[in-house]
Amino acid sequence: MTPVRSPARRSRRFVLWLTALGFGLIFVIAPLTYVQYLQTDLLNRTQQYQNDSVIGFCYELEREYDRFRNALRDARLDPGPESLDALSLRYDILVSRIGLLQNNPTVSVLEPLAPYREAILQLSDFVRQTDHVLPTGVRPHLQDDTLTTLWQQSAPLGNTLVQLTRTANVAVQADTDQRNETIRLQSRVVVGLAAVMCLIFLAGVTALATSLREKNRRQRDLEALTVQLREARVHADSANRSKSVFLANMSHEIRTPFNGLLGMITLLADTPLTPAQRSYLQTAQDLAKGALRAQCF
Repeated sequence: MTPVRSPARRSRRFVLWLTALGFGLIFVIAPLTYVQYLQTDLLNRTQQYQNDSVIGFCYELEREYDRFRNALRDARLDPGPESLDALSLRYDILVSRIGLLQNNPTVSVLEPLAPYREAILQLSDFVRQTDHVLPTGVRPHLQDDTLTTLWQQSAPLGNTLVQLTRTANVAVQADTDQRNETIRLQSRVVVGLAAVMCLIFLAGVTALATSLREKNRRQRDLEALTVQLREARVHADSANRSKSVFLANMSHEIRTPFNGLLGMITLLADTPLTPAQRSYLQTAQDLAKGALRAQCF
């Protein structure tokens, strides 16, 4: 016979299963949250390095422009070999800084902006015009009018580079704000998904608990009904036995007088009787025998 588990034991097993599922859910959500935190921190640091690089390029270009202007001023005041060599060196460095600003993937945030495109166009025109005057690797021999022309051509670049630096600051700040908003949105989505998972888990737990309570209630009702049926059967069997005993006793009590009555009718039939009396006596005997046969059934 298969042993029947008690409702209390089933409830304990159910609680253990729910506890295990709860810890499993925690072990799944906690690593996801930690990984999300690490990804967010890594993105923040990477983006910060890129933003610092963009702003650094713009500031460095602006400083090199100022140094080039200072060297150009010194060359105008004293157009000697040393000042011209310093001017050529500062120009080469300025051109290299312009190349870094043009061919660096970190400045992609500036490429759609009009001030950046305008600055690159002006710088390219200035480099194209100045390369004939200050060729790379060759000591320049410049006249005063050439230096003056170069001074006038480079003058408008100052405001352009200042505007470029301001634009870079604004663009980097806007890009940082947009990235932070994206990260916050992603974090909210992750938290929302985790909350939905928890709600689904709680709904499942609630449904299972309700089902278990209903099952236990039905089991208790069934057990109570079984006990009632068993008691009713015991009472019915007892009543049947009492009825059988009663009927057996009554049958015995009734048969004994009837047997005596039949015996007396038989004795009376042996005495001299008139035909009418004998007919009455025969009728009485038949009725008594019929009553005895009915008791036998």
